[in-house]
Amino acid sequence: MSRIAFRPETVTAVTDEERIIVGFPDRYEFDVYDNSEKPLLKIRKEGEPLPVTDRHKNYYFETEVLKFLATEAPRPKDEDIRKAMVYPKFLPAYQRVIPMDNGFYFVVTDTLPKASTVDLFDSKGVFAGRFVTEAPATTFVFKGGKAYGIDLIGDYRCDKRYAYSVETY
Repeated sequence: MSRIAFRPETVTAVTDEERIIVGFPDRYEFDVYDNSEKPLLKIRKEGEPLPVTDRHKNYYFETEVLKFLATEAPRPKDEDIRKAMVYPKFLPAYQRVIPMDNGFYFVVTDTLPKASTVDLFDSKGVFAGRFVTEAPATTFVFKGGKAYGIDLIGDYRCDKRYAYSVETY
């Protein structure tokens, strides 16, 4: 489990205009192609990588490690497993790139329960800003000027619709 913790994975997405987004979160950049694979845009952002914090480690342990070990019998003690876990120092540059229906790119750089950090880029790849939201940003889909996501209410997963606006940047 240590080897896969916070490992960067290739990110892909398709826009409503059939543009293809391919990203490599080991560095902060992603490419946008048309549907014939012609490069249209490369988006890069300089910056320091975000560190893996104790909150990240605890969240990973609770959501991934314990779920994986649920079928193990007999199972080692949680504290023994925690001691054996080795985490990287830094998070991947981002976790997901979500195309918005206004042409912007919604880049989830960090996500914890009720605290997703998001970078926003306009349709030309210009950085518009960074913000933190309590909404479940990694599940978002943008349609008709609204954001739709799946959130937990109690123990149940529910579809939620969020209004948003891009003010100035």
